[in-house]
Amino acid sequence: MAAIAIAFVIGVVWHFNNVTKELAQAKIQVHSLEATLADSNAQIVTAKANTKLVQKVITKTEYYRIKGEDSVKYIDREIIKYDATCIIPPEFITELNKAATK
Repeated sequence: MAAIAIAFVIGVVWHFNNVTKELAQAKIQVHSLEATLADSNAQIVTAKANTKLVQKVITKTEYYRIKGEDSVKYIDREIIKYDATCIIPPEFITELNKAATK
């Protein structure tokens, strides 16, 4: 009877040891997956931020391109009025300066 009790205790200890090892391996895998998930989330956030930044740059570039075209059209329209007299009006200089600073 004592031999059976000792064998039972040894079996329980051996089983507990195996379960403990499996649990430790599972924890390691969970930590590894959490780190991978965190990296993936960081990449997604970075990609979204980059997309927003590119959209802003495209929008601003388009805005300034249109403003520049408007300035050129205005200058072309106004220069016809003053071409015969060769006097440069202050409005023209102001608009030219605006276009040069953009």
